[in-house]
Order: sequence, then structure tokens, then C-alpha cells
Amino acid sequence: MMKFSVAALALLVSVSASAAGHASLNVRDFGAVGDGVHDDTLAIQKAADALYPGGIKDGRYVRTVRLRHVDGISDGANGEVFFPKGVYRVTGPVAFENSVNVRGEPGAVIRNVAKDKPTFYFSNGYRVRLDDLAFEGGSTQVRQWARNLTDASLFVSRCSFTGSSGAALVSVGFCENPGGGKNVDSRSSLAPYVIEREGDGRVRLLDNHAGKELSWFWNSTLIIVENCRFTDNAMAFQLAADGINIRNCIVRAPASGKGPAAQAKTSVRMEDVRFEIPGKTVHPTRCALACGGGQMVLTDCAFVSDADVPAVESRDHACSSVVSSSLRFIDTTLANGNAPLVRFPEECMPNMLVVDGLRAPSRPSGRKRLFSFAREPSKDDLVRWQRENSKGKGSVLPPMPVECFFGISLANVDDAAYDAALPASLAQYLRPVPADARLRQKERVTYDFPFAGGARISGGEMGSASYADKDRDDTARLEALFAKAAKAGVAEVTLPAGWLRVSSPVTVRGKVAVRVRGRAIVVGKDDVPIFRIAEGSEVLFENVMFNFGANAVSCDGKKGKVWFRNCFFYDQLHASVTAGLKRGDGPGWRIEMNGGCVDTARFFSGAAKPFLIDGIWLTTAPDRPWKRHRASYVCIENFEGGVMAVQSVCGVPRYFENAEVFRKTPGKVGDYRWFDNYGNLEVRHFRFGGERCGLTPIYNHPGATAYVEGSISYHKNNGHLRPLRAAAALSSDKDDVRFVDVIGFNFMDDPSFYVAEQGEDGSYRERLQGNHVFNCCPYNSDGRVCTAGVWYNTPK
Repeated sequence: MMKFSVAALALLVSVSASAAGHASLNVRDFGAVGDGVHDDTLAIQKAADALYPGGIKDGRYVRTVRLRHVDGISDGANGEVFFPKGVYRVTGPVAFENSVNVRGEPGAVIRNVAKDKPTFYFSNGYRVRLDDLAFEGGSTQVRQWARNLTDASLFVSRCSFTGSSGAALVSVGFCENPGGGKNVDSRSSLAPYVIEREGDGRVRLLDNHAGKELSWFWNSTLIIVENCRFTDNAMAFQLAADGINIRNCIVRAPASGKGPAAQAKTSVRMEDVRFEIPGKTVHPTRCALACGGGQMVLTDCAFVSDADVPAVESRDHACSSVVSSSLRFIDTTLANGNAPLVRFPEECMPNMLVVDGLRAPSRPSGRKRLFSFAREPSKDDLVRWQRENSKGKGSVLPPMPVECFFGISLANVDDAAYDAALPASLAQYLRPVPADARLRQKERVTYDFPFAGGARISGGEMGSASYADKDRDDTARLEALFAKAAKAGVAEVTLPAGWLRVSSPVTVRGKVAVRVRGRAIVVGKDDVPIFRIAEGSEVLFENVMFNFGANAVSCDGKKGKVWFRNCFFYDQLHASVTAGLKRGDGPGWRIEMNGGCVDTARFFSGAAKPFLIDGIWLTTAPDRPWKRHRASYVCIENFEGGVMAVQSVCGVPRYFENAEVFRKTPGKVGDYRWFDNYGNLEVRHFRFGGERCGLTPIYNHPGATAYVEGSISYHKNNGHLRPLRAAAALSSDKDDVRFVDVIGFNFMDDPSFYVAEQGEDGSYRERLQGNHVFNCCPYNSDGRVCTAGVWYNTPK
């Protein structure tokens, strides 16, 4: 909701009319000084408003984006607001609308001198990216509100957050409780602020939550925060989303403070994050990190405090979320005095607790307890939790058996230094860890392009700011652009932030970084790929959206390298990315992905060595209405010789949504799956979702190997399909599939996780021994349970 004065409307329209809506907008061109003295608030707001060349009509920005879905998701080409080096003093908030990139030159500081006011607010922030900015002061420094729009994203890189009086970085969502405890549609997600305008165009943010009864964290968002520093904030970040990835960051809290120094919940992966809390005395509610309501894994993280500050406060309630809860520590550095690793408030305990490897710079004094409970749960408590929190409560599903409710593993912990004792009620759920469970990816995604320099080539005036300009054809211009880059040998090509249309494949060769200051959308034709990558080339795509086309990117020949950084794939007719498809090509391509969204049924087909994915939203969209709906499909095909390492993926199948063929023909049978694996596959922290009818997680074909760790699977029948087979794998080799620390939920009649063999007649037969399923918390409506890593049948 926005309110505008006539003067503000006139100002914004006049500014917008003179600005290129798909350009990089320098705040200096709008009057910002950046000397730390002048008030640059209005100038920055003018730059933010100028991203929308249609101005404002009826209290809303006139969007230059295409509305993608019936629930109001908007996506499209968007420009960039750029801050040259300097100190930009602001006295109040700046509001951004829809998708936007904000980038600073190293040394760009946004200093908010109003301690009680937010700094940047991204309203309807479906696609938000921040790079190389230093935020100081204010209350909340960056807040994204994405209305719980499916596959929204927030990408924050090389930023610092200092001295906020509230949580510095916030991405959460609430809806107003309509009463009776009923949940409402995601479109009712309640904006945190009402935006009002002063006569000169300045923004006022009015609290929209005050006095209202709120419930739920509505936030279907992929969040990536990398290479950032949080210093002396009341809270470093408050994040609640379906996919949160925080890596290579430092959180240094102020010496004084209450509660958590940071908070993250729902589905979280942290890697190489260091938490520091100085000071000799702290408030008794203090902790480094609070989590709850989902899955969290911390790898190579450190907790350091001068006082006795618990590392993590786990606010998880067993199986109270859609997909249960887990808390896993892998190779943790613990230097927090005699405080525990985990503090559990009363009534709190996740379904899965794993500690695998503890490091300490110095031995704690005495034998330190790893876990502390406000009140240790009794056996009666666990039975009550099972009754109250099971997904069977209030639904057609039976309650989860209490023996399936918990899984606890402790390994590589120095018994002489740490007391890892659990209450007697929980000790019975200790499960062994296989000796080889601590597998590590030998290679990780390289987040920065591995070479620099070369020719700088601009895309100039090609493309359009409007989706409606469908007659434009930029093929010849793009071909000339990349021919110039190939001639240079090493080049950085900058595409304009707009819509570009191609009618035939554009070949890219050599060492080329393809970047956008903002985001470009390249639209292809159904019968051909959009880009062909020549054999031996090394190509980076950053901030590019690939729309339509037979494929987005086809990797030709036997070898080469391709990086995708914060890229988006929509509606390819066949696999979005292909490599090594011809017989004899072999797995010679290296492909890496960091961030972004895949919204297409078939994503990859081929053999790469390796194909690395670290943090994406993977949505299997329906076939386009004018194309025949397929009876079956696979999202990712990893061919023989291919090596795939996939982690931090939020998978949400939407293939069956709004599909007329399924509405009109109930009981239509298909075979739908996330992975067909013929090579080597490693999957970590992957959500095999099932909101709109689940997919089989993995078909592991004979001769292939699959390792699945820390993932969850849940399946749901959409009411129109016959329940789909939910086999985790099919294979003839009993040692080729391994599941470790996996939670499986099944909303249908077939078991969620089991290993099956396919007979010559096409039928499936379960293998009940040698499955190598460890520390799994299953939920199956047929009463199947798991103990000590072996599945077996129990009578109903």
C-alpha cells in the first residue's frame, strides 16, 4: 500500500521519463554527493524510482516486467543503482520496488544517521542483489519483503553491516492471523511497512504490523549471503526462508546485548562462518545463533566468546514444521568457555541432532557439557510431543510412530574434553555413524571468475526495456559482439539490462565473462538453443535470465568450462543445459552454478566432470500450455562418466500445477523424478519437495553410485494423480547407494526412502538389507520404520 502526493507523482514521472529503465543508474547523476556531510536520501530515492520508466500510476510503479504466474509473481529485466566510492549520508529510508540490483564501488558507504529508521527497504523484492556496499547505523539496514512469492531470491555479496540498532539484514514474512488458527494464502503475506511519500518524494515507512495478530514466517525465498562482515549490530541477521546459504562470513557481536547475535530458520546451511562475542559478562539469554522450525547444517563454523555464551539455541519443536527439523554440526570450532554447544529451551528438541567433529583452540576447563536443557524431557514428554506435533494430527494421515521421531548421532568428539550425555529419554535414539559418512566434496564452486583482464566490450543499445517488443531480433548484434570477444581471446562482455531476443543460436568461444549491470533476459526460439559454447571455451554468465529456447546453453564438443552465477532458467522446451551428449564425447566439461533459480521441468542432460551446484531454487515448472504435457520426465540426467556434486538446493515440484491434462484426466499415471543417475552423484542438503505432488528423488541405474547426506524428502498426492512411486533408487548393486542423516516424509501410500530393484518384467522389488541408510527419520503412512540404519517392515 502506497500513498503519494501530487507533487511527488509529478517529480517521479519527470525523473522516470528522462531515465533509461534498463540502465545502470549512478546516484551521483541524481544529486548524491557522497561526502558524508550532505543529506543524500532524496537523491538515492530518485535513482531508485528512475528504475521504472513508466513512473507511478494509481499509487503503483508501472512495471516493465512480465507477470509470470497467476499468483502475481513478477519477473523481468531490471536495472541497477550504482554507488561510486564515497560516504552517502541518509536521514531516513529508501524504498525500492520489485526486482533490483544495487552495487557499490569498493569504498561505498551508506551511513544512516537516524538510529531508529530503516535504511533500504525492498518492497515486493522478488529479485534483489547487493554487492560491495558498506552499511552503517540506522535500525534495519536491509529488509526484503517478497510476499512469499515462489522462488524469490536475495543475493548479498562482499557487503558489511555495522552498528544497526535492530537486525541489520532481514528477510522474513508474516501473515495476519484471520482467527481460528487457520493459515491463509501466501498472497495475504503482510507487508512490514505502509509506504508514504512526502511532497518532495521522500519515503516514510509506517509500521504495518503494530497491533495485529501475526502468524507464520511466509518466505519462499532463496537467500545467499557470502563474503560479508557483520559488526556491532543489535542482531546481525534475521532470516527465515526455504533456502538460506551463508558462507565465508564473520559475525562480531557487541559486548552488550540480549538474545541471539543472529537468527536463521526454516532451511539453513552455513559454511565457514565465524561468530565472535567479546566481553567477560553477558546477558543470560545471550547466544551466538538461534535456529528453529526446519533444517540447519553448520560446516566448518567457529563460535568464539570471552564469556560463557552458548553457540546455538535450538528452538526446534520435533516435527512441528512441514518437513520436521534437524540440527547438524560438522567440523565445528568451539571456543566459548564452559558454555554448551547447544542450549535447548523448554519443550524444544529437533527430530535429528548430529555432531560430527569438534575442534577447540584450547581445551575447556573441566569436562564441558555439550548440551543443556531448560528442562530435560521425560519419556512422557516425548510421547506427548509425538501426539501433539505429528503431521498426522488433524489430518487424514496417521500419527508418526514415536520410534521414528528422533535420530541422534555423535562422532569424532573428544570424550575427555566433552560430556555429550543426553537425557535418558533421548539416549535410546542414539544411532551409529558409518565410518565413511564424513565424505567431503573435493572441489567446491569457485565463486569468482578464475581469470581477469582482457578486452572490455559493451553490448551498447541492443535489447529493449519492454517485454512487449517482440518483433525485435538481436541475433546479429549478439553474434557480432561475441565474435569481437573471441578475437580478443580474453574479454568481459557487458550486456544491457533489458530484453534481448534471438532467432538462432549465438556461439560463444574463448575466455569470456558475460555480465549484466542489473539483469538481462535473453529470449530464444523453441527449435534451437539460445547459446552454443564452443569446445575448449571458458565462459561465465552472471545475472542472465534464459527464457524459452530448446536449450538455454548447449556445451558443444568434448571439453570446456561454464560458470553460472546468479542466473535464472525459465521454460526451456528441452534440458536447459546440455553437455557431452554425443557418443564418445565423454565427461570433459566442467560446469559450476552459484545462486539463481531454475523454473523448468528438465534442467540438465549430459555428462560433466564435475557439475557443481551450490545454492539454487529448483522448480519443475509445468509444460507450456501450448505444448503436449509429458507422461513422464526427469529433471536432471547425469550420464555415464558424469560427476555431480549438488548441495543447498530447494526443490519444489510444480509440474502438475495448472495443468489441464491432469485436471481433466484424474488417475493419469506418469513416472516423474528429480535425478536419473548413470554416473557418480553426491547430494547434500537437498529438499526433495512435494507440495504439488512429489517426484521420485533418484533413479540410480546399474553401475552408478549415489551418496545422499543431510537431505529431506516428502511427497504429496495432488488429488488428481494416482500415487506416484517414491523409490529412492533402483539398482543391481547393493553398495552403490548410501543415505546418511536423511529425513524422509511420505504423504502418500508408497514408502519415501527405500532401495528397489527393477525386474525384467518392469516390476519393482524392495531390497530390505544392505541399504546403507543411516540416521534417517522416516515417516510413512504404512508404518514402515527405520532403526540402526536398516529398513524393515512392521505390522500395521
